[in-house]
Amino acid sequence: YRCKDGTLCTFHDHSLKRTTGGADPRLLTEVTWDEVRKVNVGGWGKWKGSDYDPTRPARLEEVLALARPGRKIYVEVKAGDASAKWVPDIKAAFARVPSATPDQVVFIAFGAETVAALKREMPEYKAYLLSACTESPRYVENHGPVIPAAEIVRRCQACHADGIDIHYVDDITTVEYFQTILAAGLEVHCWTVDRPLA
Repeated sequence: YRCKDGTLCTFHDHSLKRTTGGADPRLLTEVTWDEVRKVNVGGWGKWKGSDYDPTRPARLEEVLALARPGRKIYVEVKAGDASAKWVPDIKAAFARVPSATPDQVVFIAFGAETVAALKREMPEYKAYLLSACTESPRYVENHGPVIPAAEIVRRCQACHADGIDIHYVDDITTVEYFQTILAAGLEVHCWTVDRPLA
């Protein structure tokens, strides 16, 4: 996320609400880095009292400094298409950490405009369009209509994505589904795979 003061930070949620136990509902884009860096993102829910408590958010440059050969850092650019305007700041952050090379860092984003902006401004880096495999915003229950693999291909091609990073759901994201996407010359990544595909 890009904080109110322009700092790029690593934070999953769009607001501080969950990680502050509801005490601070402000959006990440409405707070400064100085406010975000004080939040304990490891001190709530199942992580409270664990080895991750306390854990503080990090600036993007701090994470990029962890780049090493043989590893991949996935940088998810949040906020959908609203984050397309953050790409010049992202590019500047990468320039400050030259060790974060295209071999070690890839982008993922739900916003097609954001993916297109990343490919325009930083074409040497791979960028994948994030997507559910159904039209419903809920990933597990109440799937809604399935997004056909051919439509996934069309969406990726429209924003010049290198591939798709898709939510895995049994009986939807099948081997055949993935083969259609791969046959179009796109890469396939997916998240929350709890068992190997046949």
